[in-house]
Amino acid sequence: MRKNRLSMAMLALAAGIAVAGCGGGSGSLPPDEPPTPPPPAVVDFTSFVTDQFAATADDTDPEPVDETDFEFKDQDNPDAFAGLLSDP
Repeated sequence: MRKNRLSMAMLALAAGIAVAGCGGGSGSLPPDEPPTPPPPAVVDFTSFVTDQFAATADDTDPEPVDETDFEFKDQDNPDAFAGLLSDP
């Protein structure tokens, strides 16, 4: 009988540790909170414009930029876009 009580106590202890280890969290967000989108990548504006000029044709679709975070590295460079447009 003593051996049976010891086995039951050990089983109850193991079950208690297993339940406590779960933490009770499901790891998911509540249904009323949508997940936060990752921050947009920072894009160099000069490179973006240069690439757009290189890829432009009469049938090219516009590039969506609504969510784009531009970095203006050449804001004080008067020659940043030299060569994109030719003089007439």
